[in-house]
Amino acid sequence: MDKAVCYIRVSTKEQARPGRLSLGTQKQICEDLAKRSELQIIKVFEDAGRSATKINRAALQEMLSFINDNPEVKTVIVQDTDRLARNTQDHLTIMALLRKQGVQLMSASQPGIDDTPEGNLLDTILAAVNQLQSDQNGRKVRNNMKRKAQEGWWPTQAPLGYLNVKNEFEKNIIKTDPQGSKYIKQAFKLFSTGNYSVRELGDVLYQNGFRNHQNRSVGKNAINSILKNKFYLGKLIWKQEEHKGQHEALIDEQTFDKVQRILYLHGGKDNRRRKHTFLLRGFIYCVCGARMTAEHHPKKNKSYYRCPKGKACDEPFIQVNDLEDEAANLFKNLHFSDKLQQTLVGRLQTIFEKRKGVIDKERQTIINQRVAVEQKRNVAEDKLLKDVISDEDFGRIRKTVVDELEALNKELKRLDAERNFEIDPIRVVLEFTRDIHSAYIKAPERLKRRYLNLFWDRLVVQNKSIVSVEPTKVVKALLDANALVTKEPALKPVLITVRQQG
Repeated sequence: MDKAVCYIRVSTKEQARPGRLSLGTQKQICEDLAKRSELQIIKVFEDAGRSATKINRAALQEMLSFINDNPEVKTVIVQDTDRLARNTQDHLTIMALLRKQGVQLMSASQPGIDDTPEGNLLDTILAAVNQLQSDQNGRKVRNNMKRKAQEGWWPTQAPLGYLNVKNEFEKNIIKTDPQGSKYIKQAFKLFSTGNYSVRELGDVLYQNGFRNHQNRSVGKNAINSILKNKFYLGKLIWKQEEHKGQHEALIDEQTFDKVQRILYLHGGKDNRRRKHTFLLRGFIYCVCGARMTAEHHPKKNKSYYRCPKGKACDEPFIQVNDLEDEAANLFKNLHFSDKLQQTLVGRLQTIFEKRKGVIDKERQTIINQRVAVEQKRNVAEDKLLKDVISDEDFGRIRKTVVDELEALNKELKRLDAERNFEIDPIRVVLEFTRDIHSAYIKAPERLKRRYLNLFWDRLVVQNKSIVSVEPTKVVKALLDANALVTKEPALKPVLITVRQQG
């Protein structure tokens, strides 16, 4: 019987409990798959409370080392590939390490993924979509934090001088710290005299007993940030937007303005640099062989790709939008064969039905639990009416029932939301399968880069146009198998020559 290892993970410590994605549940799912596949799991690697957006997880690194030392291991089993990684680059890195050792990845909920070109294509796309979902979850959290800031509540850890507490409605709010606030007031008062540098002020405050949230000394940079922080005026700045805070102000406007003038004279001016992202960075090469760079020209308010050799190369600058539009048009030439489309759709259907079955099964379990709780309530009501139990006992039972029903209903809502969430990656991959160009155009920038990474190792530019492209190994294999079809007859598996536009 072939040997295998199992990798399981939950993203937060709160999830490390009995439940659908608990470590125990994932382990059982992997063991069931191993049994059906006639594999022997010789070791299970667990990462509890660890995010898949980082590759330096202890158990993951231990597993990779174990595989390297134990060549008899031929398979890694996971409940879902997003247990392994939710960052596309990390996922591809892990897959490359496994393939180097001759080890295949087996996913219980994604049976359509294997080591064929089609399986690799599906694996890469799903990995990209997993990262997109992770990014979207992060965006949802950021939006919630922004909304909280707009309402005047600080969304994260309270600055020094304040405390994070819950009010009578169990809502997280900011409250003045009686002990810490006196040091903040003292800091502004002393610095406003002009007799202290930031470092000297920090030394005085430390001698007076000022400590941070970890009960350590407050460094120079932290003191400098405190003196610039409008939070102490009763305002809050979140994502460069200023809002009136719901917290108590510690400093008046006059003192704050005086402190800012002193900081300015001490050289405390901010030096911020505007950042720009460029979609094709890392993919495009000048015809001379150099990897092209990109830059923004503030005076013209335009961005350009250019050869880094400067005057040593005659190639002209290219406006970012022009070259990115041309890169997008490359996908117009490509479509998957009918046979590959049918294969991918079939595999996606299998994956979705598997996930849907797990959710439906858990949903039915919760419904059964809710029926049992409701029955307990009915029995308690009958006993109350028949004077079998006291009103006090009934009150306790009813409170327990209400709490249990509320928790079960929340679980049902979560499952309904997850049911909708599970179809989203399938929709993205289906659209990509049926119309590569349309899916690329609609994709957000991060997913566009994943599509570029899936198809092209390099794009070669000459005279402001893409003159040739080199496909990835996956695309080469699909071209060789006629599973990826091009309208451009000159396309070749190793170097695809693109007709220049007149």
